[in-house]
Amino acid sequence: MVCFRASPPGGFRACCAGIALAACATPTLPGPGLAGPNLPEIRMDGAALDSRALAADLALHMPEEAEQLVRGLQRAAFAASEGRRLGIEPDERVVAQSLADALAEIHAGLQGGQNLEEWARDRYGRSLAEVRSALGDRIRRNQLYQLVLRAECLLVGRLRMHVFQVADEAEGEEIARKLRAGAHPRVLLEEGPRPPWEAEDGAWPPLPVFLPPPLAELLKGAYRGTVAGPVRLEGDAAWWVVRVAEVLPPTSTLPPRSILLEGLRSQPVLPLEARAWFEEMASRYTSKGRLPNIRERPPFVPRRQD
Repeated sequence: MVCFRASPPGGFRACCAGIALAACATPTLPGPGLAGPNLPEIRMDGAALDSRALAADLALHMPEEAEQLVRGLQRAAFAASEGRRLGIEPDERVVAQSLADALAEIHAGLQGGQNLEEWARDRYGRSLAEVRSALGDRIRRNQLYQLVLRAECLLVGRLRMHVFQVADEAEGEEIARKLRAGAHPRVLLEEGPRPPWEAEDGAWPPLPVFLPPPLAELLKGAYRGTVAGPVRLEGDAAWWVVRVAEVLPPTSTLPPRSILLEGLRSQPVLPLEARAWFEEMASRYTSKGRLPNIRERPPFVPRRQD
């Protein structure tokens, strides 16, 4: 599955980088042909540039983007491994349609009579066939990631919850007190702006039980009406208070891929869902995600042999 946002004229950098998960952006990898231990396209005295030089410059000049890239590479590796374990593969027909839709949206925004082949050459210095293949690979990886994530949520069990995010801990404590005293969550939710994915009863779509700490610990053995919070997730500024609306037990058999895809269309991956899955995978695998060294290891290119 792929999600594109409309781009202003000339804004195709953002559009192409927008091959993203519905709730968690996937960083754009280096252009086609830039994979491997060296960069055969950049040469000096017949020697290819060491790819560590590119990684070092990226980490030094664009640390935020580099961090997203590292996380995206980890996520793709997690999804590939878990996909093999669960026997899940992307749906190639859906991949092809998503790619066609993406290119059609790009084409619709082109100006001055430019065609897609010209756009590919101007944007990437590559043929349209090469760019199409690279975009297709990324769409395929994104779809596999989403399928695996949603499948594993079903396998571990899920919680439907009313979720409150507030800036002040005291406000969170007051909300938790009212909920424990029997206040209806929907009434309290009407007091502030709410996200578009809330159901009619005010609850969020089902989330996996392996939520980020400390929520997961507080919700162990939860039942309908359990209230947790206020708590802060690592790196967050907001305080969270949740009330369990429904406990959905684990499924014993995964539904067909078509059902998983339909579920993703009707309810894309939420940011908290994506974060929970990534942190769960990081705990299952021996994995670290540090930025590349900001100093490339010499030599920049192999020394000339005289």
